Amino acid sequence: MEDTTRTILMVDDEENILSSLQRLLRRENYNVITNASPEKALEILKHEPVSLIISDQRMPEMDGTEFLEKARQIQPEAIRIILTGYADISAAMAAINQGQVYRFITKPWNDLDLKANIKQAIDFYHLRKENQRLFELTVQQNTELKELNENLERKVEERTQEIARLYKELQSSYFKTIRIFMDLMQMYDPALGGHAKRVAVLSRLLAEKCELQGEELDVVEAAGSLHDIGLIGIPREIIRKKGSGRTAAEEALYRQHPALGYAILNSVPKLDQVSILVKSHHEWFDGAGYPDRLKKEEIPLGARIIAVADVYDHLSVRRDISREDVLHRLHKLAGAELDPSVVSAAIEVFSAIKTADRAEVAVTLADLRPDMVLARELKTHTGRLLMPKDAVLKEAYLEKIKRFHEIDPIVGWIYVYR
Repeated sequence: MEDTTRTILMVDDEENILSSLQRLLRRENYNVITNASPEKALEILKHEPVSLIISDQRMPEMDGTEFLEKARQIQPEAIRIILTGYADISAAMAAINQGQVYRFITKPWNDLDLKANIKQAIDFYHLRKENQRLFELTVQQNTELKELNENLERKVEERTQEIARLYKELQSSYFKTIRIFMDLMQMYDPALGGHAKRVAVLSRLLAEKCELQGEELDVVEAAGSLHDIGLIGIPREIIRKKGSGRTAAEEALYRQHPALGYAILNSVPKLDQVSILVKSHHEWFDGAGYPDRLKKEEIPLGARIIAVADVYDHLSVRRDISREDVLHRLHKLAGAELDPSVVSAAIEVFSAIKTADRAEVAVTLADLRPDMVLARELKTHTGRLLMPKDAVLKEAYLEKIKRFHEIDPIVGWIYVYR
């Protein structure tokens, strides 16, 4: 039986082009279907699942843009590539902007480039299918969690068991596990995912300042990335409320997230040390924190570092507080909620960041808002320039950026002026 997840449909009215494409891919592990008629190709799509469709732009029955739009209606998940001559590039770009195609390739093509583009398209198809699978698992989990409203301990226990069961397959790879857990946070709540990424960076900077080295640095950074993993499944409206705005039951549920995060991560190989820091990141230096009311040096140093980074990020993303006020508030929390020595290190490190970055702030795609100004060029993973430095983001631009991100991801931080 053919592997439909590696099936390619090629459509071109010129048989010699189809023959050339077949020869190019004959040693690759693809199931290649060819047809010279767009109408017949559409009939094939009605009963033959494919992962990639490659179409010529100029064909007598209908042009490639029209064909791919009709193909999208039949198999919306299939990746679409258009072959075009230089004279048709504007039409191909229009198709990309309308969300019809993954990318265009000019004729005559370079064999190595074409094979690389086909491999990237197939890989992107698999990545998107995997993301959809994980999203559906998360939706299923959230639906089940919303139905639990009577027994708080039972809700936490069932959520822990369900997450541990669903993601048991992730235990084989340390970094892959961390990356996928972060993707889950991003899918559940983009703001939560963005916060986790920033806390990871800040925690590593502070850990270096506190003279941690080697594996200790990696553990702190990983724990910074996953410190709020236990919030997955807790209703977003509860997460976004301030502590004083929650009911007693809501606050009790919210305060379970460090212990829940510990339970999730402690069951994964190589994340036992990370899980300890995650469990303790809400312990207070004076002993008034949770879940175990540890104090001073009873709290692991990595957890004390993450606590400072966590508070700093929550304050620094607020537009009504200046950088100086953020540092002042950290200083006021020293000795009570936060470790004074870590706060001193943070003030030194974060003050230096301000001087070096000259009011730049690193954000994620989910953090972008209208009227933000780009501090650096905004490019996709393949180097495509989406917006120049100093561009002002408008609502329409944000929608276009998100569409391009789906077919050619934006990797890493996006820098805007504070």
